Amino acid sequence: MRTKALLLGAFLVLWAGPAYAVFAGTATTNASFQTATLQPPTNLAAVPGCTGGGPTQGTVALSWTPSSSSFAQSYTVVRSYAGVPNDNTTTVTPASVSTLAQTGLRRGRTYTWTFRTNAGSWISAPVGVSATMPSPPCP
Repeated sequence: MRTKALLLGAFLVLWAGPAYAVFAGTATTNASFQTATLQPPTNLAAVPGCTGGGPTQGTVALSWTPSSSSFAQSYTVVRSYAGVPNDNTTTVTPASVSTLAQTGLRRGRTYTWTFRTNAGSWISAPVGVSATMPSPPCP
């Protein structure tokens, strides 16, 4: 992984992947150092349901606890299922949002949603949740 650096006045900012460091102070022994990691959302939940008896009337209510990173801006949510790794990609903004509903899902199919927190070009580690859509008849 390549480390990038940016000099902003008296601050030197270094970053590599989802982590960054800020150096503040002068070129003496009086400098300070801070680090932060972009955290993914936690407590993911996927509650399946359906809107009728048709084969693509499955629904899901996704919820999560927002990222603990104060600089988080949005989430990328990628839906996949067996044989199709990137069936659908959704961007959720702002990072304080903690729910997403999806419809038109095939009944009886198991889907997985992978979440990543975004902050500019930084991306957190992925976290995921899965759910199987109910088979007919609709409960």
